[in-house]
Amino acid sequence: MLLASKPLKTIFVLDFGSHRFHDLGIRAMIYTTRPRHPHKMKPMYTVEEQNLDTQLAAIQHRLPQNESVLVHLGRNSTTFVPLPQPQSKEIEFGILSHDIHIGVEQLANDYFQHDIPGEPELDHAINCIEDELMRNLVLTSGGRKLISADKLHAALFDVDKGMAEFSREQVEQLFTRYAWLSMGRATTTDNLQTSKQAYAALLILREIMHHLDYRQVLIVAD
Repeated sequence: MLLASKPLKTIFVLDFGSHRFHDLGIRAMIYTTRPRHPHKMKPMYTVEEQNLDTQLAAIQHRLPQNESVLVHLGRNSTTFVPLPQPQSKEIEFGILSHDIHIGVEQLANDYFQHDIPGEPELDHAINCIEDELMRNLVLTSGGRKLISADKLHAALFDVDKGMAEFSREQVEQLFTRYAWLSMGRATTTDNLQTSKQAYAALLILREIMHHLDYRQVLIVAD
């Protein structure tokens, strides 16, 4: 079961003082201009609706045998799949999963006006994700590892093949680079994936790790 014994109250806090975008200590250094070297950044494709059954069948033999949770990005929802799947006579077909009403295209279209969203856009999206996660604390990690086999996450973390594990701190470090980008503070060495969908995928993962207390995420590439 994914049921948490009690609602999660403690949120991981960074040196910035808070994980919320609008509370970052670097807020005072915001520039209103866009990055000066956009041609230096990689383009990002839009999210593809990957079939969950096919995805799970393709990667299941590569996953850790201990209990974990697969997070699957959709256009208008995000799906959590407990692994290994519970064995029950009542489950005769399909995959046991839990959907939350936060999706990549939904966030990108509803909250982001630009491929590089500004601070207010990110703030509103974060609030939306937080509200949905707080309604789904049943999904709290319970010490399980988070796994993603989505192409957007693999592209964001530059995992071309195989798999790679990232800590919550490393996810936050990547988000900080995107925060600087949104503030117009990117440098020519910030070779980031840039699109509304990229920001949405990263925000979903980041907020899941903070609010549902996942300490690591395993990114699995095709």
